[in-house]
Amino acid sequence: MPSWQTRVYGTRSARELNHRITEGDRLAADAEAEAAKAETTACELAVRLDQQAATGRPTQGQRFAAEAGQILDQAETHLATAQEHERTAAAAAGQADDRTSQLAKLAESEGKSRLALRLAGTSLKEHRELTERLTRERASYWNLAADARRDARQALERAWETVREHRIAQALGAAGQPVPDRADKAAERFLEMRSAASRHGHGMDKRDRDDVSRATRQAGEFRKLAASHRAQAAKARAEKALRAAIAEKFPDLHARETRGRRTVQQEQAKRIVQHQQAAVAHPQSTQSRGQSMK
Repeated sequence: MPSWQTRVYGTRSARELNHRITEGDRLAADAEAEAAKAETTACELAVRLDQQAATGRPTQGQRFAAEAGQILDQAETHLATAQEHERTAAAAAGQADDRTSQLAKLAESEGKSRLALRLAGTSLKEHRELTERLTRERASYWNLAADARRDARQALERAWETVREHRIAQALGAAGQPVPDRADKAAERFLEMRSAASRHGHGMDKRDRDDVSRATRQAGEFRKLAASHRAQAAKARAEKALRAAIAEKFPDLHARETRGRRTVQQEQAKRIVQHQQAAVAHPQSTQSRGQSMK
């Protein structure tokens, strides 16, 4: 029979053995429950991925990318309207500038005499009528350009809000972002968002595959942990059963082991108290030396 000093839990008290058994069983049950949960998660996710692959159904990431593409298509419809209004505004502004240039040339001839105007093939009345017409046309083009810029801005805001107010905005980097000031900038951003949607979708599918591996690995780790706790509880039970057998068959040996364990535990308790007293005394002595140096 091995000596109580060499047995795994030979030096433990009966109360410590009972605690180790109870605690080991509890921790093992908790670890097994976590392992079962991780295994269920891995199995369900693996089944879903296998079914998608077998039936050709789109993956979660593919569905996200498709949804993002539809939203961006809607946004780009509004963007096309904004671009058309911007072209109208640019053309109207060009026409207004052309009238401004013609009015400047007419202004140069305002001081000429009637004879000079007649020699130039026009008259003062025609000069005045032309000036008034060009002024009206310029004002009309200015108004047209202003209205077109306003309509372009509104269409651009609708395009941007189509994406920004959708749940995909965060993944595409549009959440909380201000509306671009020009349609060409918005077009660049929408192109970037399409690439971002594709990358995010691939990332979602990769995370699904990684989640299967991660859950499987966690289940294995919890199973090992549960086995370790079960083994510790089993060793404590074995020690407890051995002591009961010794007490029944060899009472003198049992009494000697009990005295030996009690002596060891008393010495351990004494060392703990001494260590605590030394820890308390050390900072006090350090503080006293510091005060004396002052």
